[in-house]
Amino acid sequence: MKKADIILKSSAVFTGLSAMPQKGAVIINENRIIASVSWDDMETYIGPQTILKDYGDCMILPGFCEAHAHFQDGALFGSEDFLREIVESKSEEECVQMVRAFAESHPALEKIVGLGWFPANWNDAPLPTRHSLDAVCPDRPILLHAADGHSAWLNTKAIELTGLDKNQDPELDKFILKEENGYPTGVVKEKALFDFVTPYIYRMGFDIDYKVQRNLIRGCNACGITSFNDLSGHLPHVEYDAREAMEQRGELTIRMHLSGNLDGPEKLEEAKALRERFSSPFLSVPCVKGMLDGTTSTYTASLFEPYTDNPGVSGDTLYQYEELIENIKAANAAGFGVRIHCIGDKAVRWALDGYEASAGINDLSNIRNAVEHIETIHPDDIPRFKLLNTVASMQPAHVPLEYNEKLSRVGYERCVYEWPFRSILETGGILAFGTDYFVSDYNPLPSIYYAVTRHGYDGKITSINPWEKIDLYEALRAYTLGGAYAEGRDHELGTLSAGKLADIAVIDRNLFDIDVEEIKDAKVVMTMLDGKIIYEK
Repeated sequence: MKKADIILKSSAVFTGLSAMPQKGAVIINENRIIASVSWDDMETYIGPQTILKDYGDCMILPGFCEAHAHFQDGALFGSEDFLREIVESKSEEECVQMVRAFAESHPALEKIVGLGWFPANWNDAPLPTRHSLDAVCPDRPILLHAADGHSAWLNTKAIELTGLDKNQDPELDKFILKEENGYPTGVVKEKALFDFVTPYIYRMGFDIDYKVQRNLIRGCNACGITSFNDLSGHLPHVEYDAREAMEQRGELTIRMHLSGNLDGPEKLEEAKALRERFSSPFLSVPCVKGMLDGTTSTYTASLFEPYTDNPGVSGDTLYQYEELIENIKAANAAGFGVRIHCIGDKAVRWALDGYEASAGINDLSNIRNAVEHIETIHPDDIPRFKLLNTVASMQPAHVPLEYNEKLSRVGYERCVYEWPFRSILETGGILAFGTDYFVSDYNPLPSIYYAVTRHGYDGKITSINPWEKIDLYEALRAYTLGGAYAEGRDHELGTLSAGKLADIAVIDRNLFDIDVEEIKDAKVVMTMLDGKIIYEK
């Protein structure tokens, strides 16, 4: 019998294959799991060189998979040269004063960039304008990304820098808010945001990219994250040189899954080239990402019926229906999974229609398509996730983040189906959980708490459909096997099964043995990637 290099022992081993953790041990040789066994059977695997690590009552489980996040954006969000305090602002005036203080304390910065303002946190005040930013910093560009990632707020210098005031494309112009004189107000949304503004927010150069990305990876490792789905492929500014250099230097201590762009034949060829460039166990391109709509907070999510508090608007789609169908078919035919941002019920329907059409002409047995977010859904579409083998990729932290804003935006009847975790599972669908970092913090444990309690930051129920909460077993599976499935790597990741890669986390307590309110406070004490310990508290 092959002896173990490392054995991880605990009274609570959660393999992901049964509903409860058991007393046991995970047997590891090189970078693979040989077996998960009882304490008695563990002895047969111990050789003279075996390292035995006894974690007592700590819980051993598969490494977490961040199923949906934005890596470069999030890495910069944690940088000292990036204004993030505005996430705490409660009004435009308070936010502007935070900008003033940051600009005064960073006089050497050529531009002020930041993220975090959010209309829902300002009691639904009117959208801000360039003028309040001009009043505190007229001489440097200010570019502030909204917390939901779908809008930005600029001063006049930034408007001039990005060329928003010179746009001639009518398809983009509808996403640029204008004053009565036709000049941009300073707020820009969706495709115009991605095309004009985000390159100026997140392009910082190789040295800064390397530093901030390495810091984010270390932070993820300290939270037990071993796999990361970077769904930033629809943005034009993403550069991968720093991550490639990390892999070459042996510093890429996370499995990074990149995404191409769904926007037609030219972008598909770029995705193919990216896949040829990155095809290792640590850096790969399994999918392409599309943006079908926006958010309900800015009335850009696409709905079947108009917004309750804005009856003249139901939200546009960012693709035409036939265009979407053809793009999905082509991407699946090329071997890519497709992952589409869908907030509104109409957007979700269109994405599922696209996957159904693709299944009619493509072999999807090894293709993983997903709908991202699913914040509102028509009940008729809930069973289609199982029928179409489509992943429901969702973010539990978004429920408390929104503070029940959807009640005013889409009304009670549609809110009954917001973030339908339980309904999708009960109809046989597959959940994959993430945080959408930078929108929410990347630590998985608070998100697991939100999923199993449907509580907010204050421990009180949020959302009007608390029955959509799920069991701890189901939440952990969504954060491990669900994410691995979405990546197309469930054959080698996501459970503590014989033959799978030794990507493992250890939490400081047995989550099944504590009050659910304690889950969000649990800490990771060890993270293993590919059979090597990459973090230890």
